[in-house]
Parts: sequence; structure tokens; C-alpha cells
Amino acid sequence: MFKGNTMNVGALPERVYSICKFVEKEPMTEKDAKELMEPKFLGQSSDYFNASLKAAIELGLVTEDDDMISLIVDPSVIKSLETMREFITNNIGTLSDGSFYKTTKAYFGLSDQIFTLNKKLQDLSNELNKISGEKVDNRKLLAMRFWVQYLGLGYIYDSFFIPNCAVFLGDLIKSANFEVDKLYSISDFFSILNASVLITDLDYIHKSMNYGLTCGLRTLESQGIITLEHVQDMQDIWTLFNLSGVSSTVTNIRVRR
Repeated sequence: MFKGNTMNVGALPERVYSICKFVEKEPMTEKDAKELMEPKFLGQSSDYFNASLKAAIELGLVTEDDDMISLIVDPSVIKSLETMREFITNNIGTLSDGSFYKTTKAYFGLSDQIFTLNKKLQDLSNELNKISGEKVDNRKLLAMRFWVQYLGLGYIYDSFFIPNCAVFLGDLIKSANFEVDKLYSISDFFSILNASVLITDLDYIHKSMNYGLTCGLRTLESQGIITLEHVQDMQDIWTLFNLSGVSSTVTNIRVRR
């Protein structure tokens, strides 16, 4: 799901979480864990368990050795789906060679073009193939959507993914060492955040923010978590995506809480 060029629709966040909870207290054989997730009496022929186990291993949550599955993170990481999300968010940058990361980054890079391309999924797949270099089909897009929504990179509306990384950024801010109410330049703000933020296709060269990143920052501002400011005579000027018909620029940011 996260390494190589495979994104499996069977590896849902909830299933990955379940595997972690199975082995929270002690290791378990793969056979026993699979029986818990896919009881034989149900007569299922799916591959949900194997896909979910592979994802859990790739995310650095569990390990498998001699048919035994073991939790390799502190149990506090899997206290809830939200705490697991925070862990994954802060480590997703280590999986930048995988198809999920590359495709998600390419999706953010399309900015508002997504609203046109999503009307015809084949056009969207073709465009993402071109940008990411990955072989993306509709089924892989579906698998990606489950995880981008879970990680707070956006939300699903009318069957397609709208990027808004407010929850994702909020998790990164929570884990970073920001001083409350201190004025940071935009570049310094992004530098302090975990490198995972680069999955949003952050453009340091042109200092411009795409649709999904702008929506995320604006949402956090509306929630009182940050404030975006334009301070005169500052050199670090970034351009936000035009959401309201008026072009706007920012130079600084304050973390409020």
C-alpha cells in the first residue's frame, strides 16, 4: 500500500488498526490474527487480512517474524485511530518512494484542476500517471482516497477527494516545537514542521500554495489554531491560492494553540 507501486483497496485504516490491536498485549500467529479478522465460518475469499498486514508492516506499526506478528510501537500509538493517525502523519515522509505518497503529492499539485478532471476518472488517472510516474488506475485511486481522508489530507464529497489538509497540518503542528503567538516567517514555519508536509506538494521555489494547502491553512485559521499575516517589508512572501477572487499573499504565521 505504501511501498512500491501497489495500492490495495483492501487495506483500510480500520483493518490496519485492528491488526495492531490484536497484538497489542502479546505477539500472535498470523493464522490466529487472520481468523480474528476473517473467520472461516463466514466463507470469505477476500485478501483483506494480507493486504492490511502488509500495510501495517510498511507503516512501521508491526513486524512479522517466523509467522508471528508483533507490535513494534508503544501501545499509546494505537490507543485510538486518532493517535495512530498522528503517528502515521509524522512518518509518512519516510515513504516518499511509494506510490501512495507520489500519487497524493501529484493530486495536490493539480490544485483546482481536480474539479474538472474528476468528472472523468480516466482523465484524472492519465494526468496523475504523467505527473507522478506511477501507474494509477481507478481502483488504486479508491485505495488512495480511503487513506487521504483518514490522514486528514482532505475529504470525500460526491465520490471524489477534495484536498484540504487542515487535520494533517494540525497533527504536524501538535508534534512540532512551536512557541505560541510567536511570529514565524512562512518558510520557517514549514521548515519546523515534519518533512511529511512535503506530501502536499509544497513549492519552496515559487513560494506559492496550491488549492489543498491553502484550504488547509485557511481552515486552521478559521478554527483559531493559526493566524496568517502579511507584514510590510518582509522578504519571505508566499502566494495563497485564489479562493475568493482576490489574490492574497502572506509573509508570517502565528500558532495560537
